Amino acid sequence: MPDNDYQGSEGSETSSEYDTASSSSTRWYSASRGFLCYRESFKSNEVEFFNGITYWIGLKNEFSELSRDWFFIKVDKNETLEEAHKRYTNESIAISHKSYDLIDMRKTEELWISKASTGSIIWAEPYEGNARQYDVNEFYPSVLLQKGVQWPIGPGEFKTITSFNNNLQYGIYRVHIEGLPKKSLAQCSQLFRYNQEEYYTHYDIRI
Repeated sequence: MPDNDYQGSEGSETSSEYDTASSSSTRWYSASRGFLCYRESFKSNEVEFFNGITYWIGLKNEFSELSRDWFFIKVDKNETLEEAHKRYTNESIAISHKSYDLIDMRKTEELWISKASTGSIIWAEPYEGNARQYDVNEFYPSVLLQKGVQWPIGPGEFKTITSFNNNLQYGIYRVHIEGLPKKSLAQCSQLFRYNQEEYYTHYDIRI
């Protein structure tokens, strides 16, 4: 059961030869997504793209859809898209080595984080009659006030453990939990949501 204590990263203002394109129509995500180099045409609506393997010509309105999977690197006319992608990748590797893996601009923990994101608990039973509806407001501030709450303060570390107690470390665990239903069946009980990929946060397991 690998344990991945992951850390969100805050951006900092540094000088760079790359423009990450602050287009208001584009939804930007973290650099843990793949690099997609591009160059816009000033005479048309076309955009050149290169993802490290494939080169293609698309349209400017495709940025929003592509932003789900890619981090955009705007390339100037002084180098090709292929050259820019290779240089950016090499610089990312160098930064990772120089920082002893504390800074890794390539894909690292995004897979574990995305697979552990299953959504909220949804449960219901047949009922006829009067009912009341409740909603939890300001839940996040209440979590901040809880004693013993944990937050990531360092880079993720993968390791295998054979047993654990109730004092689980902050992280994501790949663990089998008995009672996993078939995909065609309801995934939620009243107090727990199963994950078919079997990636759970330490909060999930404590339940």
